[in-house]
Amino acid sequence: EGKGFTQKYLKTNFSGRIAKMRYNNYNYSNIVINGNFKKPFFEGKIAINDPNLVLDFDGTVDLSNYKKRYIFDAKIDFADLNKLNFVKDSVSKFVGNVRINVVGNSIDDFVGNINIDQSSYQNTKNTYNFEDFEMKSSFDSQNVRTLSINSTDIIEGQIVGKFKFAQLVKMLENSIGSLYTNYKPNPVVSGQFLKFDFVIYNKIIDIFYPGIEIATNTKINGSINSNDNEF
Repeated sequence: EGKGFTQKYLKTNFSGRIAKMRYNNYNYSNIVINGNFKKPFFEGKIAINDPNLVLDFDGTVDLSNYKKRYIFDAKIDFADLNKLNFVKDSVSKFVGNVRINVVGNSIDDFVGNINIDQSSYQNTKNTYNFEDFEMKSSFDSQNVRTLSINSTDIIEGQIVGKFKFAQLVKMLENSIGSLYTNYKPNPVVSGQFLKFDFVIYNKIIDIFYPGIEIATNTKINGSINSNDNEF
């Protein structure tokens, strides 16, 4: 329900129920949406009561500037990540609150905060409860990014440099692989570099690498350069 045929004059409200929606090879059910759009703001609420996902989502998108602002608040009462085809573990269940307040057009230029609290994760081994998790992203005048992570029981520290998220794993593989004479490096964009400094806690290692244990307050730091594959 609304008026206007161009984005400049568009003012509309919408509400409805989606019986089925397929995403990532999974059919979501029982989705209720409510929202409105009046340039430059889009506001919406989504409630999902699916057998494998119970979610309340409230979000705002500000389109007034070239770089868009996203303010999202999601309360996840239950998410079976295995049945939703996000994780391959036979048991992978998540509960938590997620808050996002960022500005940007992609993951490579976003600035702002991501917070997760009152969260827990269950796998075949155990159920893990976590305190607050906060990630901040910022850039200096030279376009060097600082990505800081603060969690008292997962990981604390920061990454500083110029890099693309999608190529971080490839850069790490190249850096370590360069130690071997027969290694063929992954193609990556030149000019990327980063320095990292972290304290890692056993709880997160136990989830992803259950066969590995680390000492209390283990610290890891170093640097990677994409031009010469230094590590």
